Amino acid sequence: MRAVTGSVTSVVLVWGLLATAPSVAAASPAVVSDVAQDTSSEVDVVELDLTGIDPGASAEITEADEVLPDTVAPGVDPDTVPGLEVEDPLGALPDTATTDVLTEQMTVDPFSVMGISWDLDLGLEDVVVQYRTFREGAWTDWGWVAPAEPYIDEAAGDEPSTRGATDAIFVPDSTGVQLIVSSTAGTAQNVKVVLIDPGAGPSGDEASTSSGTPTPAPVPTAADVATDEPAESADDAATATTPPTDEAATESPEPFETPEPAETQEPSAPAEETTAPGVPVEEPATVVSPTSVSVDGPVVGEQSSSAITVPAAYMPNLVLPAATMAQPAIVTRAQWGAPAPVCSGGYGSSTLAAAVHHTASSNSYTAAQVPGLLRGIAEYHTRPEASGGRGWCDVGYNFLVDKFGTIYEGRAGGIDQPVLGIHTGGFNSRVIGVSAIGNYQDASVSAAMAEAISQVIAWKFAQHRIMANTSVTLVSGGGASKYPEGTSVTFSTIFGHRDAQLTSCPGQYLYALLGDIRNRVAQLSNAVVAESPQGAWDLAQGGGSSVRVAGWATDPSTSGAVLVQVLIDGTLTRSFAADKVRSDVGAHSYDTSVTMSAGSHTVCVRYINQGGGSDVHMGCRTITALPSNPVGVIDGTSVTASSITVRGWARDPDSTSPITVHVYVDGKAVAAERADEPRADVQASAPDEAGPNHGFQRTVSANGGKHTVCVYGINVGAGANTKIGCKDVVVPNKIPVGVIDEATAVGTDSISVRGWAFDPDTSNPITVHVYVDGKFAGIVAADDNRSDVGRAYGNGSAHGFSTVVPATAGTHTVCAYAIDSQGGGNPRFDCTSVTVRNAAPIGVIDQVTGGSGTVRVRGWALDPDTTASISVHVYVDGKAVRSVRASASRSDIARAYGLGALHGFDTAVPVSAGTHQVCVYAINATAGSNPHLGCRTATVS
Repeated sequence: MRAVTGSVTSVVLVWGLLATAPSVAAASPAVVSDVAQDTSSEVDVVELDLTGIDPGASAEITEADEVLPDTVAPGVDPDTVPGLEVEDPLGALPDTATTDVLTEQMTVDPFSVMGISWDLDLGLEDVVVQYRTFREGAWTDWGWVAPAEPYIDEAAGDEPSTRGATDAIFVPDSTGVQLIVSSTAGTAQNVKVVLIDPGAGPSGDEASTSSGTPTPAPVPTAADVATDEPAESADDAATATTPPTDEAATESPEPFETPEPAETQEPSAPAEETTAPGVPVEEPATVVSPTSVSVDGPVVGEQSSSAITVPAAYMPNLVLPAATMAQPAIVTRAQWGAPAPVCSGGYGSSTLAAAVHHTASSNSYTAAQVPGLLRGIAEYHTRPEASGGRGWCDVGYNFLVDKFGTIYEGRAGGIDQPVLGIHTGGFNSRVIGVSAIGNYQDASVSAAMAEAISQVIAWKFAQHRIMANTSVTLVSGGGASKYPEGTSVTFSTIFGHRDAQLTSCPGQYLYALLGDIRNRVAQLSNAVVAESPQGAWDLAQGGGSSVRVAGWATDPSTSGAVLVQVLIDGTLTRSFAADKVRSDVGAHSYDTSVTMSAGSHTVCVRYINQGGGSDVHMGCRTITALPSNPVGVIDGTSVTASSITVRGWARDPDSTSPITVHVYVDGKAVAAERADEPRADVQASAPDEAGPNHGFQRTVSANGGKHTVCVYGINVGAGANTKIGCKDVVVPNKIPVGVIDEATAVGTDSISVRGWAFDPDTSNPITVHVYVDGKFAGIVAADDNRSDVGRAYGNGSAHGFSTVVPATAGTHTVCAYAIDSQGGGNPRFDCTSVTVRNAAPIGVIDQVTGGSGTVRVRGWALDPDTTASISVHVYVDGKAVRSVRASASRSDIARAYGLGALHGFDTAVPVSAGTHQVCVYAINATAGSNPHLGCRTATVS
């Protein structure tokens, strides 16, 4: 038996609520009340913080474990195993796993979807979450789930996730929950569970019938387009809003013929009798060929130009008419009650392939429960990580398909648009993501589901001119992909998630069907694709109030020009023929500018089909148009001793005529000039906006020194004046002058410098920099009174300076530089040589005599750099024993050296009996050498 480990603490709920501990034999969960919920919409969410081991639950599990040991082999479907009240009821945990969190049995408000998350840590490994819920008066069997794959929502500009999480878990109509979180290394910290009640949703969100035939989504009315709500007409209500009956809710869709997985595929296939969990076992259904499966009933979008509108509050309303190929029935986000995305997902510049996934959630759902399941998934995906969700912009998949064959719109942005999803790490930008609702690692795929997946992919392939049963090479963006960033990878145009990431998705049974799905898609759309327009959108370039688009297009059905349409933020803005001559494609190219307001916009291009085939969506790009304010460049400046000349060009995108520019010097307006000189280069750079004359050149007066010159373009019509640019210039000026009057040594470590300096351009004092031997030594303001300088130059008297700078002993070159008051040159105005002296001390040992236990040392010492007394150090046998001041009067030394008489010393130091060597050192008065005065031998009794 694997022991329950960890500290014994209670479950802690968000907002500080403490759960009450249940009794050991509790048959029903403890009640959790007063938990804050999100009541801002029909979706209600409870977020719980979980920590430690609940003592009551631990005792209950230990007691039950002694009676019911683990007997269930790993890999058995959780939904087919009787619930055991033991720590590892499913045998899903490695032997080395320990329990990080064990909750009590908790009663909460009804919920149908949940997700569990925890902090990521480099030391945390092999997290497994086990769960059971309370529904219909009893606890369910235990289930288990591993961490979901990591994703980064590039559209949201996300950084890598800081939290691990499970996929959304579907547990319909539950009112209680109990969880076990285990790991083999480290400890799962800050564990959260989010319990989601998806609510009833909008009227008519039950979108399937028990037969597996999709219930058609109603064609939106004008009111629908305005409000983004499903139609409420009598006909629509009859077809789309009638909930399935109870009988329908229990029926299972017809299974699709599933090829056995190849021996090299992992994981291996389950036993043949495995069915979707929760679906009643029936007699084997007749095998249906993928090429003969059909979906009965009316199809929304067939030969229709109706549009599905996405609310402008979160996405540009990109509306395109239906293509020639019929659109399959698709339940819109409004119909299944999707929440508004957290941020805009964006659009791809091209679409090249489709990736097939599964949600890895329960297969035990009814048709009526699917919209609620989707709302729960959406809430979990978009909830912030810090609040227990995945932190994404929106649902990750472009489309989802249930086992009854109903197709649902996933990520917002328009079902007929190249919406960027988050489903296949490293390859999201050019791939459609279609996910099967359920877990198809252990369950077969229904015929209705396989056909619906084929139908929606075929419809998208026709729109983007993609051939099924062909290959495409994509470049990995890194991230969650198993291929490093920049790797070129060749895929089938319809591939499984596992082909791009280290995952079992879309499950072995769905993955084994991909060949049949490719064949079915090829049957549905390849002929349409072959007859559709082809070409390339080569250029999209933002300009002043416009976007330039260029490319080429041909149609197999005609030798004539293809009609090209440009849509900006979903609005058809310009239509034109691709009839310009280009050497490589003949008279089938285009290059034109389309008016667009300033700012960032989504620009899409579509080629209109002629004859058989389909209109082709060439993709969307985000383009920024420059403001319709003046633009220009300062090409250069030049100066004389009294002027500045500035030259360049300026124009207003709203006019091809010349405009006026204003010239400012140091923040003051000094001139207005017409920018009307010829500039063919400017016109060539923007032929649809610029005229031939936009150059300017203007000379203005200026005093010597540094100046800032700015040029402003004066707006024509709507808009504002624009600063074209600024340049710093220096007008030649009078050079500062000065003299070093005196530079002398001060002591043994500094130099005094005195003189004057001024700038002829001002009577104000300037700054002087002093250098010693070419190295900066000090700065001083030349502001001392020098009346002699004032009389001589008539430029004021406050120009003298005096300062002391550090210097070592020796001869030095001292130079002074005058700092120009106008930012011009800083001339060196004078240099001089100065010697700083630092003589070594001198002295004599007059006598060293030994006595009884002492040695007497007598003599004199002085430093030639000072009259002050210095110290001497006495050493005996190489060890310092005494420091004494040489301050005794010695008139003979005064007469001999003229540095005073206080330089004698006489001291006795204790030593042991015997013969010793006594040495004396004179200590320099300043930094310098300490010379050895000599040594003597003395015998001590």
